[in-house]
Amino acid sequence: MNRNTVLPFLFLIAFFLSGMPKVRVVFGAPLYFIDACIVFVLLFSLQARSARFMNPAAVLVLAACTYWFFILLGELRGAAVYGTLVDSIYMLARFTLAVSLVYSLPRLVNSEYALSFVVKGLTVGLLLSGLLAIAYSLPFTRSFALSIFSISLINPVEIRGYILDIEESLRGQTLIGTSTFSSGVMALLWPLLYMGETLFKSSVRWLWLGRIAMVIAPLGILATYGRTAWLSVVLVLCSALLWGSKTKRVLVIFWVLTVGFIAAQLGGVGSDLLMLDRLVNKTEIVLEGQVQGESERERFMAYVEPFHHLMEYPSFLFSGTGAAQRKFGGNYYREGDTASHAVPAMAYYAYGFIGSVCQFVFMFVTFRLCYKRMTHARKAMPSLLWMWRSLLGAWCGLLPWWLFAHGPVSQPRGAMAFFLFLSLVLVCERIYVRKYFERQRARVQELHRSHASPALGTVVTPGSVTT
Repeated sequence: MNRNTVLPFLFLIAFFLSGMPKVRVVFGAPLYFIDACIVFVLLFSLQARSARFMNPAAVLVLAACTYWFFILLGELRGAAVYGTLVDSIYMLARFTLAVSLVYSLPRLVNSEYALSFVVKGLTVGLLLSGLLAIAYSLPFTRSFALSIFSISLINPVEIRGYILDIEESLRGQTLIGTSTFSSGVMALLWPLLYMGETLFKSSVRWLWLGRIAMVIAPLGILATYGRTAWLSVVLVLCSALLWGSKTKRVLVIFWVLTVGFIAAQLGGVGSDLLMLDRLVNKTEIVLEGQVQGESERERFMAYVEPFHHLMEYPSFLFSGTGAAQRKFGGNYYREGDTASHAVPAMAYYAYGFIGSVCQFVFMFVTFRLCYKRMTHARKAMPSLLWMWRSLLGAWCGLLPWWLFAHGPVSQPRGAMAFFLFLSLVLVCERIYVRKYFERQRARVQELHRSHASPALGTVVTPGSVTT
């Protein structure tokens, strides 16, 4: 089968994940379109040549395999604890598909042309999500957003009718999920659109569509009015100022000034069209060191409570009780809910202590690899610098979501977005290493050609050729 056959499915995976991941049909159990696309890509990748990596990328692959093993243990243990075999197997299957992206995408996406299909899917999906978040947030466009949300095929969640009667700003929502979950996925994937500046140079239409999406997507993230969402945008912009080109820095400053001007024209903090007062009040609580609120306390205890829990239940060193346990009122081994509003904490309760350690390995190794390659590319391969700048921006967008939410562990859609990012890191590593060695090989061949035809009668010895 021709490798180009799978490229449209790469587009669909990126589009569904960033735009409408809940598209499904129900035959007894819900069958999601994105799952079908991932299964097809996985089966096709079995015929492709395996992708081999050097350290630290090899560590990332090993950590993903280890993480999947503890997903398996956690879900099977959860099935035994709660007696919900069907739910646990269903969650295991969807999380397995998420982890499989690390295996399949590096095998199939081995060129910039193939990578462009993933970025095109993200462009369309994030443009849709950004527009819906803004439309839902503003009272005079909310009816349009609700008309989209009412389509059961793409959004099976029931719409509350009284929302139309609210004449104030609300936290923006998308077809991805709730406000917090939507902003986390968008903040992770938004910086990847910067790759389009290089990948779409041959298509003016896609180039400008990508630029529009790069402006709309962060506005949609801000429209969710979450502290984590705003922090993600700030970190991504700071990464652009720190590691981006001069042109990119000017664009960031222009974008910030434009957003500030629009906010001022809409009435500022006290405007009914904006929810800035909520953001300001919540931020003041954190800056004053108060953790009395349920949200603040849970985020703080998420980094304390798991250690006490491990001392009480040592079996969680090797296995948690699976992600399905959230449906049954917290953790089986304790009365009431546990503080799990962070990826490391949720990974601990779901997959055990080692599973939580794997999450730290993902974050550390990914940053180290991207920063190392960006530093190397500045001198050796400046033509590929764009991919590492984009990936570092995505890492910065992921960090607040990873620290203060649990979507990448608790939701299959969040895990798919997380492992799509990790797989793109491996894809860029494969492309970068291949092009670097091709360039080095070309230099060596040119050097040999320059000394291949010595003057007649000249004896060439190993010491007579200098490089």
